[in-house]
Amino acid sequence: MKKQLTLFLTGVLCLSGALFAQPVANYNIDTDGDSIPEGVLYRDEVYLDPASMIVYSDYRPGPGGIVYSEDALLYNGNTTDLKLDVYYCDYGTDSLAAKDKPVVYFFYGGGFVEGVSLRVRDLCEQYARRGYIAVAPNYRLGFMGAYPSDSVSVCYDLQGPSVASYRALLDAQAAMRWMRDNAQAQLGLDIDPDNFFVQGPSVFPMLGHMQSDEVPNFLQAFGILDDSIKIKASVGRSAAMTTPNLYIDADDQSPLLIFQGTCDKSVPFTKLKLYDRYECSSVVPRDSVADYFLFGSLTIVQQVSHYFEFYPICGLHHSLKNIEEGEMKEPMAQFFYNIMVGNILPSDPPVRQAYIRAPCDVNSKCTGRDYFNFCNTAIQLPPDNGTCDRVGEFVEDDAMLVSVTNTDLNIFPNPSSGAVTLSYRSDKSGPAQVQVMDVFGRLHYSAQMGMNEGLNTHRLNLPASLEKGIFLISVDGKPGARLVRN
Repeated sequence: MKKQLTLFLTGVLCLSGALFAQPVANYNIDTDGDSIPEGVLYRDEVYLDPASMIVYSDYRPGPGGIVYSEDALLYNGNTTDLKLDVYYCDYGTDSLAAKDKPVVYFFYGGGFVEGVSLRVRDLCEQYARRGYIAVAPNYRLGFMGAYPSDSVSVCYDLQGPSVASYRALLDAQAAMRWMRDNAQAQLGLDIDPDNFFVQGPSVFPMLGHMQSDEVPNFLQAFGILDDSIKIKASVGRSAAMTTPNLYIDADDQSPLLIFQGTCDKSVPFTKLKLYDRYECSSVVPRDSVADYFLFGSLTIVQQVSHYFEFYPICGLHHSLKNIEEGEMKEPMAQFFYNIMVGNILPSDPPVRQAYIRAPCDVNSKCTGRDYFNFCNTAIQLPPDNGTCDRVGEFVEDDAMLVSVTNTDLNIFPNPSSGAVTLSYRSDKSGPAQVQVMDVFGRLHYSAQMGMNEGLNTHRLNLPASLEKGIFLISVDGKPGARLVRN
C-alpha cells in the first residue's frame, strides 16, 4: 500500500515540522495570475511562459555555464575547467514554490568519449517548467584505447572504459557538491540537497548505489566517491555495470526506474562479453577474455531489493530515439514526483512495468540484433490492432534470466589476507566449480569441489599472489559473495 501524503492548501500553507524540508504535495499552482491553476507543482509542466525560464549555459543567450571544477586532469595529461548548465523558472512572489527546491541532474550519453550538455537541453527545459531546478554538468571525456591513434587498443586494455566512467561519476558528484554549497550564495536558489535526482545513461543512475568502500583500489587512485552526496532516486537509460552485485547491496535505498531497448547493440539487455561489445574477437583470443562481462538493465534490476520500475522498450536500439519526449516523458515525471512526496517509499516492493512499444515496429521484431530474443520470448503481445500503441505485459522467461545473486553462499573471515572458508548451501549433490574473480571478471582461482545436498563448508587456499582488493566468489557461475582482500 503506497503512503499518500496530502496537504490541503488554503491561502497560507502551514508545513508541519515533521515534514522537515520535504517539498509540498498536490500544490495546484497558478503561475500566470489568472486564478486558474496550471497544474500540480513538480508533477505537471506549470511554467508555460518561455520568458519565465532562466538559463546559465554557454549554448544559450544569457549567463554562460558555471565553472564547478577548475583544472580537472584529463586522461591525456591536459587540464580543463568543467562547467554545468542550470535551468529554472522565475517563481515570482510565490515563496512556497521558491523554497526547498528539488534538483534533477541530467547527464548526456556518448560512451565517455564524446557529447556535451546541450544534448539534454530539452529535458532540462521540461523539468524547469515543472518547477524543478535542472542541472546538466559537462564531465571529462576520453580514455586510452578509444581512438584509432592510440598505441594501446581497448581490445587489450579493458580497464579504460571503467576508468572513464568512474571519472565521470566523480565529476557528477563534484557538480552536485557545487550546487549544494553554492546555489544559494551565487544563484540565489534555495535548494534541498535531500531531494537530488539523477537522470542519465549507462552508469550514471548507479550513483545512488555506489559507496566509496565498494570501489576497487585501482579506481580509488583517481579519486574517492563522496558518500555525503545522497541521491533520492534515479532514472536510467540503457544502464550498464561490470559488476552489479558488487555495487548494489542490501543497504541501498535509492529507487530506480530504468528504460532499455531490447535491440541495444551498445549495452546488452542482460549480459554480454566485452570483447563482443568492442568487436575485439578477431584481435584477442576468445579464451583470454572470456570472463569479461558487461551487464545490462535486466541484470541490474534483478540485483535490486528495494523499489524499482523497469520498462523494456521492444524493438529500439541504444539511443531510444523518439521515446524520450514520448513514452518516457510521463512515467519519468510521475516517478520523480511520487518518490519526492512520499507516494512511493524505497521499502515498497519492486515492480516490473508493462513494456513500452517502439513506434510502428513491424510485428514487434527488432530491426537489429535482439539479445536473448527478448521481443519474441519474454513479452506476450495482444493481437495487432493496426496502430502503434499496443500495450503488452512484461513476462519473465526463466530460461533467459541471468541470476546475479546467491544468498546461500558466504565467505569468512572477511576481510582476509590468507585462507578463507566457503559456506555454501546446495540443492543437490555432485561436483561444483568454485571461482574467484576480480571486479573485471578476470579469473584468479578455480577449483572443483564436491557438494552434498544441504550446507557445505570448504577451505579455500587462495594464491599468495592475490593482491589487495575486492573479489567475487561464485559457485557454478552464480556469484554470491564479495571478498575483501587486505
